[in-house]
Amino acid sequence: MGRQYKVTFWLIQGYEALIKRGKPITDKEAIAMTEQADNGVTRTALALFRIREKLVVRITPIASVQSEGNVDRQKFKLGREDARTEIESVFQKELDAIREAEVGYGVIDEIK
Repeated sequence: MGRQYKVTFWLIQGYEALIKRGKPITDKEAIAMTEQADNGVTRTALALFRIREKLVVRITPIASVQSEGNVDRQKFKLGREDARTEIESVFQKELDAIREAEVGYGVIDEIK
């Protein structure tokens, strides 16, 4: 919805939720992200997967990964700033374009 209505805060929240949840992005979700993308943004699911993997590897000891490949949810606690920093870096072009559009309709970037 953040992409569709060009609201950065919603988009970042959605990306954070996908990164932090206990299960990986499904094929159906990945296809939907690709179909909704504009401005050549077709690698969203892959980029989110890489961010998730990077953060999980940084905070999760190998012993906590179960044989099925699922991450032990007790160990899978990402800091909001860790995820946000990675999202801002990887999706900078897309977020900048949306922020530019937001100026026209006075969106507040984040409720604190």
